[in-house]
Amino acid sequence: MNSQEILLLCTFFALGSIPFAILVGLIFFQTDVRNQGSGNPGATNVARILGKKAGLSVLFLDAAKGFTPVLYWSLHVDYTSSILAGFAAVLGHCFSPFLKGKGGKGVATLLGISLAFDWLLALSSIAAFVLTTLLTKIVALGSLIAIFTFFILGIFIFGHQEIYFLIFGFSSMLLTLYTHRKNLQRILDGSENKI
Repeated sequence: MNSQEILLLCTFFALGSIPFAILVGLIFFQTDVRNQGSGNPGATNVARILGKKAGLSVLFLDAAKGFTPVLYWSLHVDYTSSILAGFAAVLGHCFSPFLKGKGGKGVATLLGISLAFDWLLALSSIAAFVLTTLLTKIVALGSLIAIFTFFILGIFIFGHQEIYFLIFGFSSMLLTLYTHRKNLQRILDGSENKI
């Protein structure tokens, strides 16, 4: 990897670090979403506090964080490694320097990556998310199942040939489990918020 590519990855990390949930809340609603609901600066918490339109706006913006790096990298550097460019944005989103190393849970940004990398695989993950969420009424569980679906189906489709996908998929699962660790505990003890 050359210096230009390293600079690009740093740029994508910085792009991912932009806390759109907080910006939308403060600019348009004079509300810091970290002080209400779950306290998470993500689309789900924004939707609960500020309404569905605000939540969808943040979902779109956070997904664009992942979609844009993958698309740019695939066009200007290399398609097979483009998924790693998106992952740099996910790390920025989850560990934003603007929020002192804290951030969102990364699901919307991972969605943007998957849409740019393989949209059919992404649709399968979205279907898994919707089905799980409708059945359980738990968004966090739907998110986890969606990530696992993307990785497992991806292995069957092309993962055994694409080392970059294997690295991304496994890292994404570990990261998602980490960012949802509190949700998992609440799911286990039956106290997780439902829609």
